[in-house]
Amino acid sequence: QLRQQRFGTCFPLLLPSRVVALLLGFGIVFVVIGVVLIVGAASVFEVEVRYDERCCKAFCDEPERRQDYNPCYLNFTVDEDVDPTVYLYYKLESFYANHRQFVRSRDDGQLYGTKDLL
Repeated sequence: QLRQQRFGTCFPLLLPSRVVALLLGFGIVFVVIGVVLIVGAASVFEVEVRYDERCCKAFCDEPERRQDYNPCYLNFTVDEDVDPTVYLYYKLESFYANHRQFVRSRDDGQLYGTKDLL
């Protein structure tokens, strides 16, 4: 025999004092999280090295005729002591591309350096 199930319900009583306390609690938690993130970001050591002019072989001022060293080797020194965990990133400016085009044109041989480029 089937019977309708009855579940207990919860109707919170939204009193102004409870709402204010809840909002203040969330505000304090997010302020603490923000302070932790700002302190963590301030302790990051960053070095920026431009290599666009160092890798140019010929016609550096003419983008359509420019010739670069391929591969381009670049040596630089860091004057400060750095913690053992070091992350290296590179930055591209004014570069827009579609992710699907990259996935379709991926060539593992080229990425590993085992395929001739020319």
